[in-house]
Amino acid sequence: MEQLAYRYGSSPPSVPPELSPPSDRTSSADSLHPSPGSLALPLPRGNSSHPALNGSPYHLPSPDVTNSSLHEEHPRYCPKLPDVSDFGLGYHRVRMFHTHDLQPEVFRALWAEGEPIVVEGLLDRSSIPWTPQYFMQEFGTEVCVVIECQTDANKRVTVEEFFQKFGEYADRDGCWKLKDWPSVTDFKSVFPKLYEDFMRIVPMPDYARRDGVLNISSHFPANALGPDLGPKMYNAFASDMEPGSKGSTKLHMDMADAVNIMHFATSRPDGGEGGAVWDIFRSQDSDAVRKFLRSRFKDKCPAGADPIHQQLYYLDRELLAALKAEHGVVSCRVYQRPGEAVFIPAGCAHQVCNLSDCIKVAVDFVSPENIERCENLTREFQAQTWKEDVLQLKTMLWYAWQSCSRLVHR
Repeated sequence: MEQLAYRYGSSPPSVPPELSPPSDRTSSADSLHPSPGSLALPLPRGNSSHPALNGSPYHLPSPDVTNSSLHEEHPRYCPKLPDVSDFGLGYHRVRMFHTHDLQPEVFRALWAEGEPIVVEGLLDRSSIPWTPQYFMQEFGTEVCVVIECQTDANKRVTVEEFFQKFGEYADRDGCWKLKDWPSVTDFKSVFPKLYEDFMRIVPMPDYARRDGVLNISSHFPANALGPDLGPKMYNAFASDMEPGSKGSTKLHMDMADAVNIMHFATSRPDGGEGGAVWDIFRSQDSDAVRKFLRSRFKDKCPAGADPIHQQLYYLDRELLAALKAEHGVVSCRVYQRPGEAVFIPAGCAHQVCNLSDCIKVAVDFVSPENIERCENLTREFQAQTWKEDVLQLKTMLWYAWQSCSRLVHR
């Protein structure tokens, strides 16, 4: 059994053999649980009853990687999309791996450093065609709400009405997106076949799957109501990075770690290869980004407001250039294509611009490496009075400790 201590962790609390799900989990967890940063959490080795292990041995890899592709002489980085300018900003490059080549110890070492990661070659394992035609055939009559990316206007349309415009760029009346679909119902309940297909292809399943042994949220009991970490679909028309654009997804931070898989993309309006452009900012650059946004958007950012958590801004190419000139900050730039997954560490602000019409699915998870960042995010969200503690981090850690402690005493 290996003990992982977070933020110079103290001794683990004594744990009763069973803990009934409290009626008010947040307040009950507050009274029973130490601060997340002081929790020493044991992770299971060998046979375990955790659903992700299915009775087979699991060995926690060492974070020290000395002879692997992490230190290879010529590492691979995410390539640009053809004919897409980076405007000479000198973005941070992002490591890329084929899904068959990415070893857990390599992922873990990069992830512990807060690095975004791109994984390719995922669609070969998919058994469902995630195409506009598939969604029109299977769900075409369902009514959904779509949002215009530039104005935030919304309207109700059928799924068929939305998807039938994919790839049809002439005479468009805006840049519309169908986000967080389904918006209120569990993805697995609404789309069981799609859920199973997504979970089959998601890379690093010990981290990213809902039942992954290194996904701290997986330890919620079956009879307790845990946070909704997805998956969710993000389907949007093409946008651009020109001055004044709002992109496809404005600058924001997720409440936890996340992985986003692109399943489908049309060609770009000019006929070029389709995909999306991500700007992911290192967590250590967050304060500089906030300072820049406050100086640029004083009228929209009142005192006490967090300009990243407001989710009101997209840094177009001129604003990205100004951010570099004024603060020396550039993003980690990712050019995402179909069949590629983008891993975004908790605490990294990011924005997305689809260069063509795209279908993506994302899921959040809570990794052991980023518990402290999730704790910081929870505090930041709570400081914004309109943000709820939907992650339930303290409750999550309590259940994880209880689960792992039972393994220790078997």
